[in-house]
Amino acid sequence: MTPEHLPTEQYEAQLAEKVVRLQTMMAPFAAPVPEVFRSPVSHYRMRAEFRLWHDGDDLYHIIFDQQTRSRIRVDSFPAASALINQLMTAMLEGVRNNPVLRQKLFQID
Repeated sequence: MTPEHLPTEQYEAQLAEKVVRLQTMMAPFAAPVPEVFRSPVSHYRMRAEFRLWHDGDDLYHIIFDQQTRSRIRVDSFPAASALINQLMTAMLEGVRNNPVLRQKLFQID
């Protein structure tokens, strides 16, 4: 899976796996059956962290692969809220047009 591809078709299976995992962890404590609240299948994250990668005159968002630590370019991030996705593009334009930010900004939280 890449950051720009969200496996929405697997949502129900992933949610069921999480519920089973939680029930298994809580079993020693005689916990009640969990009440499950479904999230939207996309645009559910209200925060995200990106690095800004400077490549000559180009400037774009990246994240790092958790296993290989290799850079992954991210032009959109469907897991993040629609507002974050809109701001990703707008922010890059603002940084590109500001010489100080273009040279000094390397991370966005």
